[in-house]
Amino acid sequence: MDYDIRRVAAADWEALRDLRLRALSDPLALIAFTSTHAEALALAEAEWRSRARVSELGENAVTFVAVGAEGGRWLGMVTALEEREPGREPEAELVGVYVLPRYRGRSGPAEPLMRSAISWCWENWKARRVRLHVHEDNPRARAFYARLGFTASGARVPARHQPGREELELELLAR
Repeated sequence: MDYDIRRVAAADWEALRDLRLRALSDPLALIAFTSTHAEALALAEAEWRSRARVSELGENAVTFVAVGAEGGRWLGMVTALEEREPGREPEAELVGVYVLPRYRGRSGPAEPLMRSAISWCWENWKARRVRLHVHEDNPRARAFYARLGFTASGARVPARHQPGREELELELLAR
């Protein structure tokens, strides 16, 4: 499967919305995302337009998508969020990692998507650390992130939709 990795532009708001809704309909959504399909469905058009516009600007958030070379179908996405606090080195968080089920696996776009987002964080925001959260019950995602070099930071947060369960913070430090 041939695909291109690119940043979401302002004009892409509908495709962004559609892929996000698809992601939140996935059977793994409960352990993969902090927002729900119902919450995303309730967002106004203006919010989706704003998210796409913010990505195009790339100032403090950017979404990368994998677009199929034939037909232009969106196959996957990841969003990077810049985090700046006074007196601290810039950091970034990756959220909303999703690839359509049929394109998952080592030959799919997940790794190039992640590498594009990580590179953006290092090169454009000068982030010293890129982090993400992964549900403790998602071994496939944990293994994928480990292959990319992410390691456990030791921090844990409660899983939003599952009382008593946790998400692990993984980090990748700039070289």
